[in-house]
Amino acid sequence: NNNNNNNNNNSLTAKGPKVSHRLYMDDLKLYSNTVEEMEAMVSTTSDFSSDICMQFGLEKCGTIRVEKGTKAKFSGISLPDGERIRDLEDEGYKYLGVLESNSILHSEMKTLVTNEYNRRVKKVLKSQLHGKHIIQAINTWAVPVIRYGAGILNWKQAELKAIDIKTRKMMRIYGAHHPQGDVDRLYVSRREGGRGLQSIEEIVRREENALSTYIQSSKDSEILILKEHLLKEKIVNGTVIDKDKDKSDREAVVATQSTGSSGINAEYGGERF
Repeated sequence: NNNNNNNNNNSLTAKGPKVSHRLYMDDLKLYSNTVEEMEAMVSTTSDFSSDICMQFGLEKCGTIRVEKGTKAKFSGISLPDGERIRDLEDEGYKYLGVLESNSILHSEMKTLVTNEYNRRVKKVLKSQLHGKHIIQAINTWAVPVIRYGAGILNWKQAELKAIDIKTRKMMRIYGAHHPQGDVDRLYVSRREGGRGLQSIEEIVRREENALSTYIQSSKDSEILILKEHLLKEKIVNGTVIDKDKDKSDREAVVATQSTGSSGINAEYGGERF
């Protein structure tokens, strides 16, 4: 919950429409300008939840007070039954899976998703899966952990390269990639003679570009209002792409990698690689 001292409710921009809430499934965020307004909104939400036999998960609820763009101390919000929704202080909260406070907590969120990605990769490599099934498991179970926040979190190129390097290192440790194995082939699709592992660096950059392309071409009223702000503040950092050209470029790169690499290692000694 956000609390500012402006006019009634918050707006997307200085002259934009007012916003009182954000709702996706059961993930709800309320905005107001005074404590009284917020308590009234929470009371209405509580009554509605009771009518449909749902309850507040107080352990997942929290309040944040923002004054002039800075987080301020706050005692929380009272519920009609006497319970209180606590102030989040310094730990932030998750909305749609992204850790936030008065802004997105980029550093903390990147640490969380990187650790979870590494945990999942290691668990896959410790399994009894062989060959392509290891790659498929990493692509479908581990990579989406980082892919989900791509375009939202401000990843640096060095951070993404480090994750790819760490992935290859773990694969070598657990016998899933030969120490002298060709790195390019690891990321070439299986149809082109590679192993089909998805590069974290490439996946994140592609998602950033896709988000930028969507925002530039969108006709949605809220996105049109926010577009100038998103681009000016560099919240969206991707490059607008031509989908047809992008597809042909990627096919050309794959063709080059699959025919021009001379360091490809064949299967060896029955090891999983």
